[in-house]
Amino acid sequence: MSTKLLEGKLVAKEGMQVGIVASRFNEIIVNKLVGGAVDGLRRHGVEEENIAIEMVNLVDQI
Repeated sequence: MSTKLLEGKLVAKEGMQVGIVASRFNEIIVNKLVGGAVDGLRRHGVEEENIAIEMVNLVDQI
């Protein structure tokens, strides 16, 4: 099985809104990943006020 690499270029349309959902599990790593995602979005033209971040708790279900 071969691995395919898909690449693209984000071109943010004016007013583009983005939602990020991240787990509170292992917050040290997740916070850095979220920070990198926000940085990347901002560098590609997404306004910071149009980025919503929701941190969620993982709950084991029986």
